[in-house]
Amino acid sequence: MSATVHAMRGKRLADVSTPALVLALPAFERNCARLASLLSRSPAVHVRPHAKAHKSASLAARQLSQLREHGARVSGICAQTIAEAEAMAEAGTTDNPIDVLLSNQTVGAAKVARLAALSADPRVVLSACFDDATNAAEANKAVGDVGGKLAAVVEADVGQARCGTPTPEVAASVARAIVDEMSHLTFKGVQCYHGGIQHVRTVADRGAAAGASHERARAVVDALAAAGVPTDEYVTGGGSGTFAFEQVTGLYTEVQPGSYFFGDCDYGANEYPADEACDQSMWVMTTVISAHPSNDWVVVDAGAKAVSTDCGPPQVYHDLHAEPASSSDSQLTYTCAGDEHGIVRSSGASDTKLPRLGDTLYLRPGHVDPTTNLHTYWFLERDGIIEDVCEVNARGPGS
Repeated sequence: MSATVHAMRGKRLADVSTPALVLALPAFERNCARLASLLSRSPAVHVRPHAKAHKSASLAARQLSQLREHGARVSGICAQTIAEAEAMAEAGTTDNPIDVLLSNQTVGAAKVARLAALSADPRVVLSACFDDATNAAEANKAVGDVGGKLAAVVEADVGQARCGTPTPEVAASVARAIVDEMSHLTFKGVQCYHGGIQHVRTVADRGAAAGASHERARAVVDALAAAGVPTDEYVTGGGSGTFAFEQVTGLYTEVQPGSYFFGDCDYGANEYPADEACDQSMWVMTTVISAHPSNDWVVVDAGAKAVSTDCGPPQVYHDLHAEPASSSDSQLTYTCAGDEHGIVRSSGASDTKLPRLGDTLYLRPGHVDPTTNLHTYWFLERDGIIEDVCEVNARGPGS
């Protein structure tokens, strides 16, 4: 971290150069407390937050500490790529290693070698997903060559048609091969995650979709038991949109919410029971850099390099601590106008005043993860003061 950025701790948020990635700590802490409270209804279920949302080892440490402080049963952190898993190692120490699940496939000699090296890192307790016995065998050899320790989790496709074994029988076959043939891997359990249903909008429809996914997960667990590889002690999955359904199945032992701690427009469009909706804690702070009375727009310095629009444009707010979709700010709209430019317009109300030159605005991103990936630092704010700065040390495409 540069000395200049390090020196921002204790300074006013208003002094940060924009565009900047801001975490409103009171909202973030409320989200941690709320999630811990929700999971207390299912005492046997652990939480393993997904680091692909924040991509920061120092923020991961703060997140896990907050969850434990509020009584959650925390099992560790998820990473989606080998690069993210390597970055999360910085949150661990030899005396207090961090438990990391690489919740994706790691394929190719170079990446498998890195997986093996990480398995020998004393700062990490490592597990990784496999949906192919040949890939698992490659990891087994690499781990053995370096004297590492790696727990293997079989990933099963439970309806998304993405990674994962295509049938329960294939899942059982991969698990059986790991147990019988791979002495340097320890079989841990299964991952049954369906990312495609996280944004099904209504509670009823999302619950029905989750129920269909759970039926497939149960079939996987049953197939492994029939093959002599019981896995009921570790079944992981469940994202920000569905974890409340997974936690009450009696099947899942762990859930993996990521965006829940931060909030975005896409998840905000979901319907939730009143006590389950998260607070918006993640913002992109931006400055009006061009404003003329003759124009019906102003220009901000946050463009495609500062905020993702893959799930739609961000919402625009004057207040960092505004309630999402508050009436005073919903009159402003954002359109990406290039790498370094965004256009803010009135949505049509005649009494809406456009921001002025130099004004600060806050963008609620459409999608947490790719927006985080555009930034180098999180600025952690409380009462207008920068309490901490966390490096986004896992940013990048995952290579």
